[in-house]
Amino acid sequence: MNFLGNTRIPGYVSDHYSPGQLIRKRGMRWERLFLTNGTANDPNSVLNSLTETEIKTTVVLNGGIASNKPSEGVIYEFDYSHLWNNFDDIVPYWMSIVTTDEPGNTSNAYVVAGYVSGAIGSAHQYFAGLHWDSGSGPDLRVGSGSNPTPADSGARANLHSMVAQFNNGPDRRWDSVIAYGVEADEDYDSTKRGQTSASFGAGDKPMKPFVALGRSNTVAGNATIGFRAYVLVGPRQNDWFPG
Repeated sequence: MNFLGNTRIPGYVSDHYSPGQLIRKRGMRWERLFLTNGTANDPNSVLNSLTETEIKTTVVLNGGIASNKPSEGVIYEFDYSHLWNNFDDIVPYWMSIVTTDEPGNTSNAYVVAGYVSGAIGSAHQYFAGLHWDSGSGPDLRVGSGSNPTPADSGARANLHSMVAQFNNGPDRRWDSVIAYGVEADEDYDSTKRGQTSASFGAGDKPMKPFVALGRSNTVAGNATIGFRAYVLVGPRQNDWFPG
């Protein structure tokens, strides 16, 4: 894949997905998340600047501010309740981050993508992404739980981009996020998993994808990250156990 161009933007994955039924449903499609279309929150003034084009999103982060959790960084939330607002259902859900410009390996900068069920500072959430805190390359980063502390894979010299699968189970059970890291040529690099245990009460719940950026400690100097973030939400299926 040409990560620097836009000639192969992810497209359709499946035209119809409806286990046990013959009903044709909405196909799965990658959608680019433009941060300027999201609802922004920056409680610690992490953001220095944001620019976006069809090729990439470029974020400059201020130095000297520790913002290790998504709730502490600059976060952009998106309303996808028109596709998924009830955790009783089966809904395939993936997110990906394609890196175009990496910050310095010791910048302690990160970018993650995930979703949250309410207020980011307290509600249950999953996320996955990249964290540059070592001289040899970025970490594959995941988090799962209520305002969770991120978990890192350790430095990966050839890690370039990542895609993550988010998993829920029957009875509104939140389970895990699995992140897959790839090299610049899309060869597999590493996997990182985050697991949680929570069940929601019945009824509709907001489903808010988000992208968050920050710095894991107070290292000085600005850090610049260039990337594209995507979300894929599959068709809803009502039955966990057909028949």
